[in-house]
Amino acid sequence: MRIAISGTENQNKTKLVDAFLLNWSQYTTPALSYKDTIEHYISSVEKKGDLPDSKDVQWAILNDMVVTQQSYKVDDKVIFNRCPIDNIIYSLYLNDKDVENSGVNDEFIEKCIPVVRESMKDLDIIFTVPLTKVADSKHTDMEQELNSLFLVMFQESINEYSPFFIHNDRPTIIEVFGTLQERLEMMKMYLDEDGEILGKVTGILEPNSLDLEMFE
Repeated sequence: MRIAISGTENQNKTKLVDAFLLNWSQYTTPALSYKDTIEHYISSVEKKGDLPDSKDVQWAILNDMVVTQQSYKVDDKVIFNRCPIDNIIYSLYLNDKDVENSGVNDEFIEKCIPVVRESMKDLDIIFTVPLTKVADSKHTDMEQELNSLFLVMFQESINEYSPFFIHNDRPTIIEVFGTLQERLEMMKMYLDEDGEILGKVTGILEPNSLDLEMFE
């Protein structure tokens, strides 16, 4: 089972991954994260006396995520902190805002889309932590806009055709929200003690829409 935690910043995704690993010790997580990729890329560029370019940073992160995902097999039990969907959503945000000198334009987005789409075959579940269902209501404009992009992206995943998801080979997307413990409890509604999925779960689901009779 290959799982990813996805969502906008400041949602305690790292803490959720750590708590997940304590509850499902059968799982592992990559030693390095997207944050390490960012630091390594920026450091290597600055050593050359250049300035980091947002487009190149985003491309480096995307490629690192894809290569890391591909290093795991379908029977492995692994959980990722973020996935390529997160990457392209941030790129879409940069493109929309037309950030000066970012290099993230329509051409760059078109280059990323097929890479992201193909990478979704390497995930079984994406647990997404929506901003709108977190107790703390004080969020920046950027966080709220990114959260809207995540919501639109994941709702689109249920469409028969999507540029970001392959219809017959896409991950199940499940919302978990609330406190750290509440999120874990929601995960337990879908995963058994061994971290295997309970019943047949497909599409995008919210815990309060789950038919609990399937577990009886």
